[in-house]
Amino acid sequence: MFSRVCFIVNILVYAYQATTSYEQINAAICLAPVQDGHQFYRIFTSEFTHGNPAHILMNMTTLLAFGVSVEKMYGTAFYAMLNFWLMVLSNGLTLVWSWFMVNIVP
Repeated sequence: MFSRVCFIVNILVYAYQATTSYEQINAAICLAPVQDGHQFYRIFTSEFTHGNPAHILMNMTTLLAFGVSVEKMYGTAFYAMLNFWLMVLSNGLTLVWSWFMVNIVP
């Protein structure tokens, strides 16, 4: 069930993206305001944005191919928590890497 809800949400967000300007899409994906402006919601909202049709097609194919199976094996609650923590981890590592590249690497 969670996989299918994620699928629908991603498709709806991408449909909205397709009707907006590139600047709005780029602003939604960008994680720099998390560090600079404390806009922590972007850690979560960036997970639902996709760059182009091939990107969403690949992600949704993978979601349906593997997500449904994992959800059936381990349950919806586990799968939802897995998704949440992987989202936090991946964006957290991206933030650490960008901070490192800006502040440490010349």
